[in-house]
Amino acid sequence: FDKKDVEDIYSKRSGEKVAIVHVTGGINDGVAKKVVKALREVKLDPNFKCVLLRVDSPGGAVTASETILEECKDLSIPVVCSFSNLAASGGYYVSAQSDKIFAQPTTLTGSIGVFGVKIDASEAFRKHGIEFDSVASGGHALTNSLVEPLTRQMEMNLNRNMDRIYLYFKGIVSKGRNMSMEETEKVAQGRVWTGTEAREVGLVDEWGGLEKALSFCKKTYTSTGYADVVVYPKPMSFMEKLNRKPEINDIQYALQLLQGNISLDEGILRRMAPENVYLTMDEESALQIALKQIANFE
Repeated sequence: FDKKDVEDIYSKRSGEKVAIVHVTGGINDGVAKKVVKALREVKLDPNFKCVLLRVDSPGGAVTASETILEECKDLSIPVVCSFSNLAASGGYYVSAQSDKIFAQPTTLTGSIGVFGVKIDASEAFRKHGIEFDSVASGGHALTNSLVEPLTRQMEMNLNRNMDRIYLYFKGIVSKGRNMSMEETEKVAQGRVWTGTEAREVGLVDEWGGLEKALSFCKKTYTSTGYADVVVYPKPMSFMEKLNRKPEINDIQYALQLLQGNISLDEGILRRMAPENVYLTMDEESALQIALKQIANFE
């Protein structure tokens, strides 16, 4: 018997499982839905002994990141995180309260900070003959609208929201990493750390890739040291790939919308109010997440 055969025998006897749940790319509503679906499936199976969250993300939307974090906290089994190339801002947010965090020395992580984005596409719409009217119930009601310019009142409100979310983000890190708020502030402020630096300042526990993290999960949380590994999201079947709708990128979508090739139906109008605060490592990532929210890509 080789090592693989022995593992298969013990894992089948015990029936114990470890779930690897991937959080990949910008964290938007689509990513959050897939992760939540996986975690809820794990929650219903008592044979799962641990979740290994594999994070490779520059961050994303606040609500999507919070959704994943809360679902992880609701699990009755340990959650271990393995960082790939990136686990920054929202990527760190979803991981901060895990039982253990593994990273490579060259991983980019941290970026505990907040970006505010206000997209004003009113002039672009007007150039193509599209006009909008609205009745607002208050001075902040149209803050997220794509067709309303940024006012001083909106800017002040956006800054307050950013400060509030930044404080909340630091609180999550403080609790998860057993740091005081003063210690957390020193490693926050949007700073990006390498895996080596992150370990030195307490944001990461150990160096190692996916295999080392998986080995830790098996040895620590199973009775035999062996387990079946189930990977999420599950690969699409052949028929699902055939039936998948073709995608267009954000720029193509925006051009088609502005050129009038896409009708302004109710679904599109609902997507014209993206979030305005993002947990990302740079402005470009925040803007990309905002555009994907508008386009409703998952």
